[in-house]
Amino acid sequence: MSEKENGAKQKSSVWLYFEKNSTNKTVICKICKKQYKDFGNTTNLITHMRGKHSLQFSGFFENKDKSIDRDSKINNSCGLSTSTANNQVETVGSDTTRPEECATKKRRYKQLCFSSSKKQTQKDIDIALVKMICTDIQPLQIVENKGFINFVRTLHADYILPDRKTLSERYLPQQYQLARSSLADKLEDVKNLALTTDMWTSDSNKSYLTVTVHFISESKLFARTLSTVEVKDVHSATVIANVLDTVLEEWRISDKVVTVVTDNASNIKKAVSEYLNKRNHFCVAHTLNLAVSDCKKSNLPLTSLLEKCHTVVTYFKQSTKAAYKLKELQEQMNHPVIKLKQEVITRWNSSFEMMERLLQTKLSLSAALSTMSSAPENFTANQWEAIEDCVSVLKPIEQLTTILSGEKYPTLSSMIPLIRNVQTCLIKKVPVTEIGENLKISLHSAITKRLGILETNKTAAKSTFLDPRYKKAGFGLEANAEKAAQWVIEELESEIIKKNRNLAPDESSQTVNTSSNANASIGTNNKANDLWEDFDKKISERELIQTPTSSAIVIVKQYREMQYLDRHLEPILFWEQRKKAMPELYELAIKYLCIPASSVPAERVFSKAALICNQRRNRLDSKKVDEIIFLNSYFS
Repeated sequence: MSEKENGAKQKSSVWLYFEKNSTNKTVICKICKKQYKDFGNTTNLITHMRGKHSLQFSGFFENKDKSIDRDSKINNSCGLSTSTANNQVETVGSDTTRPEECATKKRRYKQLCFSSSKKQTQKDIDIALVKMICTDIQPLQIVENKGFINFVRTLHADYILPDRKTLSERYLPQQYQLARSSLADKLEDVKNLALTTDMWTSDSNKSYLTVTVHFISESKLFARTLSTVEVKDVHSATVIANVLDTVLEEWRISDKVVTVVTDNASNIKKAVSEYLNKRNHFCVAHTLNLAVSDCKKSNLPLTSLLEKCHTVVTYFKQSTKAAYKLKELQEQMNHPVIKLKQEVITRWNSSFEMMERLLQTKLSLSAALSTMSSAPENFTANQWEAIEDCVSVLKPIEQLTTILSGEKYPTLSSMIPLIRNVQTCLIKKVPVTEIGENLKISLHSAITKRLGILETNKTAAKSTFLDPRYKKAGFGLEANAEKAAQWVIEELESEIIKKNRNLAPDESSQTVNTSSNANASIGTNNKANDLWEDFDKKISERELIQTPTSSAIVIVKQYREMQYLDRHLEPILFWEQRKKAMPELYELAIKYLCIPASSVPAERVFSKAALICNQRRNRLDSKKVDEIIFLNSYFS
């Protein structure tokens, strides 16, 4: 047979899995070594593949978009080991099957049918692989690791892992484009959204700017990473503004941005407010960190105490013998085995966590320090009291930080009442040491100075007032609550005017015409109504005098008179249920409830990025970094 004729017969993809034996005119399955007579067609071969090797059949005979290179790789890999080939299901009840093996082969056949009913195709597993890598922040080279390859083969012997290049250049971009299109479609239907942004530096000394988006859709608050862009130039306000502007244009959301939440760095604040002309809101978490840091620096006895705590923790972190001794004593005392935590200078709450862990291990720690010859001195009774006072004073601040760092619920609307609650909690604290008392006073003063302005901040005040859990009660001063209500009325009035302008002339006058026609009809048919002519005219004139201002006042008044929503219930669901009854106020509430209180969502990307841009992946292209971070947020 000529090569041309042989090639013509092997056009079917089934020949990727069969090999001809020209001597005895048979064909052999490369997977299970089953032999068939060569009848000159592929009908019996396709039937064999459909019944015996459903994964290959569904994944590569039905999906025509697979590349030639991938098919070639699978073809080469079909030369399975003898043990694997022997495990393939043969025809049940054939002449070569011994009776004692029949029951086992029937069970295997049923298992194969069960697996096939799930339609677990090669494509499905490829997609699951990409999701796993992005969700768990695994390196792309995992598909080339021997341990992972063996693990996958154990789970599914027929599945062929793609190589790193195929994964990086084909499957990862495919999933990125699908997820990006899905998010773009969702943003298309959103009228208002908020952004957070911050900059970070990778282990390979590359600078990135990350942007996250926050919006409400289908009664749910969404938080997604939008873009992660490498910034190669100097981090000036102009450069940052150009990067942000490019991101906004790519996603077509420039006119939908309500506010951009950033830290207090002057370059990024200037980029947002002056160059992009967008409303900029400061990060409450960053401001809170500055407030506590100021208190620590101004309190020298507290600084000295923290240094002592740092020394003790460092000793147990660096000495294996001391660490084992502490663990042994905790077990002997039937205490939970708790490890000490070291503070990080840039995070105030790490100091709180360090002191809290020391208190939790007080007895076992004191015992361990007393038995170790090279250990630092134990804390005195007064120092332990001071640590206890500091933990008690800082506890409300730690709780506040945890709440404002959330992404799945409104946070900015809760800031004004939370700050008031923190101030109240601090006033009620009664420290027994001078260090604790000084920390309490300085902390109350710093929070009042830095965060007391939230009540007079338009964005925060509107957000709080439009949260049905707080309304006016969320404010500390009545005057500030009234001012927030007035700001809402003014913006609502503006929205009503804008809506009326967009209405067709016939629509805006339809109600008035209907009312006039009805009155005219009654006047024509009933002469007795002439007695009420002047009165009816006066009422009609009063109704027609209704203005956008009066409408806005009435709507806000109705909202204020509603019962307060339980603090544990969802404010977004409250507004979704009143979407038709109060459409203008609903749009305003959704606009402000989506704004996060901090830029923590953007900063949270840093820790994930540290797992991506590490020493194992320091040459990863910035575009791949963007794709992985985006998909991690999308799949989470």
